[in-house]
Amino acid sequence: LEVLEILVQNGADLNAKTKNDETPADICEDPDLRDRILQLRNEQETKKEAQRRRVRRTQSNNTRAQSVRRTSIREKTLTSKKDAVEEARLRVEAQNVSKVIY
Repeated sequence: LEVLEILVQNGADLNAKTKNDETPADICEDPDLRDRILQLRNEQETKKEAQRRRVRRTQSNNTRAQSVRRTSIREKTLTSKKDAVEEARLRVEAQNVSKVIY
């Protein structure tokens, strides 16, 4: 059991399969050792699932932040386009007024 614990602590994959599609639990003949393998495998799967959830949360937060940044850039671009259109309109009006005055 102690060797099993050390192997698992150092990243042993308890879902690994042989060429005959057998896992360590399938091959094990000692019932106590098989039970411990199954228990450790369940613990590994629980930890992996918890890590996946944490990663998903982190990714969604980044996505929201990136979305805000994209919106800001989009707004800046639209604002500068609006300013350019407004300046052009004022320039045309000023030219028309100067033509009327002369």
